[in-house]
Amino acid sequence: MTNSIYQQAKEIQQLAGKFLCEEVGTPYTDIEEWKEVQKHLATCIEEVLKKEGSTPEEEGEILLAVLMGYTVAVRKRKNIAVAMERANRVLKGIQDPLLKCKLAVLCYGECFDEELAAMAHQLIEEQKLAGNEVAVSATEVLLLSIEESYAAV
Repeated sequence: MTNSIYQQAKEIQQLAGKFLCEEVGTPYTDIEEWKEVQKHLATCIEEVLKKEGSTPEEEGEILLAVLMGYTVAVRKRKNIAVAMERANRVLKGIQDPLLKCKLAVLCYGECFDEELAAMAHQLIEEQKLAGNEVAVSATEVLLLSIEESYAAV
């Protein structure tokens, strides 16, 4: 994967992460500004989805960006389906436990597969035991939120 695609994937993750994992200090009140954010995300998502990573980790970063981006941007079912199919292929090969955990949580949010939820919970607990509570705290909050939303349906 080229550096620019990796950087673009990280940019999408950071932008979407502001809405997923952090308190947004000033929500968008200017519709034109919000439209620009949507347009930018949609363009970036389309571009990164055209690429495949050369390692499971690179592929995981791309897919994480796509799924995170579609939590904020106007969703395209076809692209989400493509990302989910690719994630299904690559998830078990990812060695980075934090990346694997984040991807499992976002995938769970799309399909509510209990195996994904169990994997995410296990990875979160392993990271906490390893002293990485801060690194997984936002992911854990997101997982619990998804589970609460699913239970309410």
